[in-house]
Amino acid sequence: MDKNVIKQIILWQQEFVGKVKLQGRNISLEENANYVLIGIRRAGKSYMLYQKIHDLVAQGHSLEEILFINFEDERIIDIRKEELHLILEAYREMFSHQPIIFLDEIQNVEGWEHFARRLADEKYRVYITGSNAHMLSREISSTLG
Repeated sequence: MDKNVIKQIILWQQEFVGKVKLQGRNISLEENANYVLIGIRRAGKSYMLYQKIHDLVAQGHSLEEILFINFEDERIIDIRKEELHLILEAYREMFSHQPIIFLDEIQNVEGWEHFARRLADEKYRVYITGSNAHMLSREISSTLG
């Protein structure tokens, strides 16, 4: 996986999410918790992430602090679990912040749970969405602690 492609995706997603027009919903998420949002396709999981990002920006965070990756982007559709670390490396080469991480449709990467667990262990704030049957398994509930 080309790290420059990942950098382009990070920048494009920051811009895209910043421009999303939302109908605000009353969503309450704990500030220092990690979340795995699962459910059927087209149910609004990604929009929950967008709203959380907009809320963070309204609280004073910059879009540069947001690391949002949509794993349905065709440019990274073939990323392997062994390459997921490149996402953080690419982000660190561009920004000096400790990112708040949003991983959308992560179920497209087999073995993603190990990466997510490492992020949680390293004290990153992590928000994940997914929509397949594997995401509903009991093990997912313990992935982020």
